Amino acid sequence: MVIVQGDTTTSLAVAMASYNTQSKVIHLEAGLRTADKYSPYPEEMNRRIISQIADIHLCPTRLSV
Repeated sequence: MVIVQGDTTTSLAVAMASYNTQSKVIHLEAGLRTADKYSPYPEEMNRRIISQIADIHLCPTRLSV
């Protein structure tokens, strides 16, 4: 398993590499959304893509769940 923290482009790259090696992905700080793919840019799209790859989502707040 690989833990990916946050929504940076580096986090997305690690999630993609883990997916390509068929490793399980845990996304720490999952669930944060703005509903605007351009704000914040590029973090919102990174979040959306990582969430599709992740097998386990660890949300930082009750609202994020």
